Amino acid sequence: MQIFQSLTANPRNVLRMSALLRRLGHMLNPHLMNHGTIASWHMHENFSLTTRVCEMFPERLLTHEFLLALSARQARHLLEVMLLGDGNHGAKRDPNTKFYTKTKKGADLFQVLCTLAGYSCSAKERDQSGTIARSWKMENEISGGKHWIVTIYKRQTTQVVNLKRKYGRSKNCTRQITVSSGPCPVWCPVVPNSYFIARRNGTIYVTGNSRFQGLGADAAKAAGWQISRECYDPSRHSVLFGSRPVNFCHDQFLVETDPEIGHDTAMRVKALMEGVSEKWCPDVPLRTEPCLADAWFKGAEAILDGNERLKICHFE
Repeated sequence: MQIFQSLTANPRNVLRMSALLRRLGHMLNPHLMNHGTIASWHMHENFSLTTRVCEMFPERLLTHEFLLALSARQARHLLEVMLLGDGNHGAKRDPNTKFYTKTKKGADLFQVLCTLAGYSCSAKERDQSGTIARSWKMENEISGGKHWIVTIYKRQTTQVVNLKRKYGRSKNCTRQITVSSGPCPVWCPVVPNSYFIARRNGTIYVTGNSRFQGLGADAAKAAGWQISRECYDPSRHSVLFGSRPVNFCHDQFLVETDPEIGHDTAMRVKALMEGVSEKWCPDVPLRTEPCLADAWFKGAEAILDGNERLKICHFE
């Protein structure tokens, strides 16, 4: 087994590698190559470290069993070390970190490692036949031939729905999907924690319709029952009595009421929705923002007067 590291580009890594091998009990001094610019360590088959590594990774690739045995902290350490060897940390125009490998299997396994370490990533194949690296920006890239690039995204947010809105209404967004006319397999996985990680076309994502959405629906139904009861049942002695729930739009209750008690009605609906949700989602507090309007409008916002009471939004 051989390990190579550049003395000119990464002198600190050479020192780290030598120190690591000494801690593992292998008192090896690096051999200098290429006029003293490359440090290499040669470990023969009789070294215990060589035997162990060859047993764990016979194809010189990570394995699923090895990755799933790592803790999140160990996965992040392994990720950083692999990037030191076959990756770069981006440039000014592209701040994302990239990892390079010659095989699709290597890219697949590295994506598993990224996911376990808590990072979003994607993989794609690139053909650089005849390309010669002439810039520092291509440092650590594989030059020539086909290879795979795994991009690790340095972002704090993610896009959930590609849906553009204008004045509260959705623009037409269509996507052509080809459906097979013949029989095709369909998988419906069920896991204890209600969600799982999936990968399609090199992109990894968390499945969306999880058990938590079901809890939100249960909380909304329970709140709707409480609101309706107070609107129709005089024995509840509620400010909502006489008002009428007329619609439920995704996550919004629309209640018609007397404008004179609009503020008190909105606050009561808010209290009922948040109070009921504590039963269904005790660990994730759900918050609502009531508003008054003379027409339903998705973009309506709460407007307060000088006394911190809701005012009616007028829409033409």
